[in-house]
Amino acid sequence: MEGKCHKRPRKENNISDIDNMSPAIHPVTEPPTFAIPTVMKYKISKETEFNHAYEVVVALELEYKNIKFSVKPNLVGDLILSPQDHNTAKILSEVTNLSGKTFKIIPLYPEEKTTRMVLLRYLLELPVEVIIRHSKVTKAERCVTTRDKAQTKQVLVDIKGTVPEEADLGNWGTYKLHPFVPEPLRCYKCQKFGHHQSRCHKQVRCGNCSRSHKTEMCIQKHKEGSTTTAKCPNCGKKHHVWSTSCPERRERMKVAMAKIKPQNTTEAPQSTFVWGQQREKTVNPTPTPPQLSEDSFPALPPPGDRTKLKTPG
Repeated sequence: MEGKCHKRPRKENNISDIDNMSPAIHPVTEPPTFAIPTVMKYKISKETEFNHAYEVVVALELEYKNIKFSVKPNLVGDLILSPQDHNTAKILSEVTNLSGKTFKIIPLYPEEKTTRMVLLRYLLELPVEVIIRHSKVTKAERCVTTRDKAQTKQVLVDIKGTVPEEADLGNWGTYKLHPFVPEPLRCYKCQKFGHHQSRCHKQVRCGNCSRSHKTEMCIQKHKEGSTTTAKCPNCGKKHHVWSTSCPERRERMKVAMAKIKPQNTTEAPQSTFVWGQQREKTVNPTPTPPQLSEDSFPALPPPGDRTKLKTPG
């Protein structure tokens, strides 16, 4: 007797009783969720009518109970606020006064990064407010000397977007823009470059004489009238560690300048940074030379018909 292979009849999918199926087999579909788009960040400048930018954050929390944001300081002392919802972003974009004090919250657009530059040869008699009114400038403050805090003709400016070589301030003149290079990071414990004192595991060295004691000791001797011998702990020459003529410092500044300068240059021609927009680059068209043909060179007359030149005499 030959064996026969009987196929089990295929059960058709019956969708008539789908509502009574087990949730494990037929899970309930959840409504789709929509991601909240990324909200821009905001900056509270350290220059405010409050004693500190942190007081602005405290005032915001007291005034608006449901406000939600995170706070992080940047390298220059400003506070960066990152709102957690649209309501907080709306509040930060509109509020300008708290507890009777005025302050400014600057939106940081993600598509336009802010570049710190130095505006050169801006006369002391000219107001800095003129620069701040420029639509591309988010911050401007005069540079001062380290020793006596005297104002200089250089202005530190923060510019959003592409930075040209010159800033056109309209009736106030046109000024060169130079990349801002911050001082290289230096440890106040061992005086070496490249790391912070909080992460230093080396011995203490004086920034004035390079000996194994704190710099404050030599500074105190100088205030008392005692003579100290200066020796840089980095290059070994006869100057203190914070001298601007230190070869080690200058080399690091040179490297930092080479990294920053290509990012700040633009193909736009000079004098095109005009109140928030750039003029289109105009290119003079190359003149087309005239097309020459045989008609441009007529035939010469026969030798007998040539006009003889009269000679004096």
